[in-house]
Amino acid sequence: MTKTIERAEHHSITSDRFTNSMVAAASSTCFLHFVLTIFYFIIKVPEMWIYSSTTFFLFLLWRKLFKNNWIKTPFVLGSINVGIGIIMANYFIGWESNFNIYFIILPSALLIYTGWKNWERAIYLILVGTLYVVLFLTFSNFTAVYDINSEILKYVSMVNTLSAGGMLIIILFFFN
Repeated sequence: MTKTIERAEHHSITSDRFTNSMVAAASSTCFLHFVLTIFYFIIKVPEMWIYSSTTFFLFLLWRKLFKNNWIKTPFVLGSINVGIGIIMANYFIGWESNFNIYFIILPSALLIYTGWKNWERAIYLILVGTLYVVLFLTFSNFTAVYDINSEILKYVSMVNTLSAGGMLIIILFFFN
């Protein structure tokens, strides 16, 4: 009987930690998309400006849903949004911008939450992996719609790598 109680208590603590980490991740993503909105406005990529400004408000909503312990819905919607953002960034700006680095966040956040059933986790990981391979094959030799200065793309790539790493650190920090 005590092992059952300990398991339930452990699951509750883990769920609370994951909720806190997802609230923090959604907050940091709001900030990131606010900065991206300004960036896309400056470099004159209107499609990405609309996407990032919309995403800013969506992550505010999803942050609220995470706070209210709606875990799976905002997680899945946020994952779809990340996939759409990566596709759009690669299409309009180019593969060199390194927006694909955000794929790292999707499986890592999924693996630390214990509330997923094994079949849900497996399907999600298969879908994310397949999407990444398809994107790589599609966009690695694709010429972007907008011609962005290669020097700017180097900095964008660096910022994307740092922000993806920062989000992972935020998720793990608030999880622990």
